[in-house]
Amino acid sequence: MDLSDENIEISGDKQISKNSTFSFANAISRYQDQDNLDLATDRNAKPDDAKIEGLIQDIFPENTTDRIVKVYNESDGPDETIAFVEPASNDGSEWNLGYDEVDVFDLDSKFLEKEILVATLVHEIAHVISLDNTQVRHTFDLSSCLEVEIVLDEGCAFEDSYITNFTNDFWTEEEVNLAKQNESDSDFQFEFYEDNPDRFVTSYAATNNAEDFAESFTFFVFANRPSGDSLADQKINFFYNYPELINFRVEVRDNIEKVY
Repeated sequence: MDLSDENIEISGDKQISKNSTFSFANAISRYQDQDNLDLATDRNAKPDDAKIEGLIQDIFPENTTDRIVKVYNESDGPDETIAFVEPASNDGSEWNLGYDEVDVFDLDSKFLEKEILVATLVHEIAHVISLDNTQVRHTFDLSSCLEVEIVLDEGCAFEDSYITNFTNDFWTEEEVNLAKQNESDSDFQFEFYEDNPDRFVTSYAATNNAEDFAESFTFFVFANRPSGDSLADQKINFFYNYPELINFRVEVRDNIEKVY
């Protein structure tokens, strides 16, 4: 995958110049390698929910942000989960976004690793885009899923949903089931990645099909369009089949440059 900057990048017929102080290539490179970086953390961090809400509003389209109904802080300690999303309604039309203040803010409520934070927020929004009520029939009765639907923790993914098409293209049923059986086994996930490095954009993407979708989507937004034919490249190119997602990419990148 090409993570280098270019003077001009063509993105959905929109040209983005290199005048911004934000480097998409540096951001996605740091995001990809964050497990090997000595990232800044502050155990005395001062959380600021409004600041996270403002960043989300500044970066993402309104038809995405209107699904986030609550932002709150919850820490699991330094260098662990930076952010997460969870359904806030039974039907999946509304979502909460949590963040770890220790990994996000310093004592003065200034962002510690803004590039990684922004990429992480794109990852989390990818979950909302692929798992909300327009894509998944939220239910606790997973036995009700049809044969053509993908079974997820949230419910039954519709036959022509993003996550169903992505899973059918890039995961076997056996792999989906193995990932589910080993969802708490980080060693299994890392070995799956190590055995198939050209299949995934990051090691975390090997966790399961939903995380693979979100990680690949993050690279779709941040990285240049790949010209290779590895499975990781194919996953990034998958999103270019959807004009609405190309428009999302253009708007998010444009907004990121504005806030920087």
